[in-house]
Amino acid sequence: MPVSPVLFRKFFELLQFALHRRKEFSIPPEGEDWEVMLELCRHHTLTGIGYSGVEEAVRKKACEPLRMELTVAWKLLVQKVENENRRQQHDAAVLTEIFRKEGFSTCILKGQALARLYEHPERREAGDIDVWVWPAGGETMSLAERRKKVVAYCNAQLAVPQEVVYHHMAFPVKGKDIEVHFTPSWMSAPWQNRRLQQFLDEEMPHRMPYCCSEGGKEFFYVPSLAMDRVFVLVHIYRHLFAEGIGLRQLLDYDRVLQATECDEERNRTMALLNALGMRRFTAAMMWVLHEVFGLDDSKMLCKPDVRRGQRLLKEVLAAGNFGKYDERGTVSHEYGSASRFGQIMRRNLRFLTDYPTEVLCMPCWKLWHQWASRRWSPEHAVRR
Repeated sequence: MPVSPVLFRKFFELLQFALHRRKEFSIPPEGEDWEVMLELCRHHTLTGIGYSGVEEAVRKKACEPLRMELTVAWKLLVQKVENENRRQQHDAAVLTEIFRKEGFSTCILKGQALARLYEHPERREAGDIDVWVWPAGGETMSLAERRKKVVAYCNAQLAVPQEVVYHHMAFPVKGKDIEVHFTPSWMSAPWQNRRLQQFLDEEMPHRMPYCCSEGGKEFFYVPSLAMDRVFVLVHIYRHLFAEGIGLRQLLDYDRVLQATECDEERNRTMALLNALGMRRFTAAMMWVLHEVFGLDDSKMLCKPDVRRGQRLLKEVLAAGNFGKYDERGTVSHEYGSASRFGQIMRRNLRFLTDYPTEVLCMPCWKLWHQWASRRWSPEHAVRR
């Protein structure tokens, strides 16, 4: 869908209205602009957030009310988002209780955990449920030991054992789209991955309960802000080298930074991101978050990198949510893992100058992972 730079600017400003960071449009949207912006919201799974922007812009008299048909259509989409969020929150609480009864500790990642940082949590579009699981009291276990116990339990509950990769496995219970994580994420360079896993292990005891129902009857655990400042950015980084990333993931990180109050916390996070080799990506992200959402300089982790930020934003806008709208060609699963491996490597060459360590270490990581994954799920050759 071709979109002019001027219309992208209107779209960014609409999102800034939703975040209460703007009082007027530089050029007010009119006519068909609204249909295109709704489509952009859908591409980036920001339908509910975009509608909040519309409400705020109309309230501040920064634009004329939308025509009735479009308002109704957009509102109906928002209601679907809100209903799905209520279901997801309930499912996350139920899942937490199920694992607790079976002797496992849990922490909900991304999705419902990050929704709590939004002004209207119910308007953040939900995806699947990602749950970090480990044996209760097993915080000092190695990742391999935790994985073995969690995989054994999960596959025992399923009619068909699932494939296992380094950090997670699918856990399709009663038609629910659930991913059980043994660790939240990883880095391709082994020395960086060791540091990340050490940090994540240290954050295990700092999970926090989050009440998701009136009266406090339903709850689940969420990561600390300190963990999310690192993990959410690493997750975005991972998707940059896989399917692609959309603005919803970037808005999640904006919400994490907005909730961070202390310079000391920001400095501590930046020191770790440096150790993970992510300074360049972090600086690019700071520029994008300012350009798209109007993030204030005082909330940034480091000085923005304009040049890399522009390239990153171009990539985000071309790919859309998880790369679903990337017209430059997607990675095909048709010809098996070897073909997909080659496609991914060729795709990621465009990131070589900006993020060389990640691009150069990725082939070794994937080859090792292909071999190692046979030990985790011997019944399945993992195509990854």
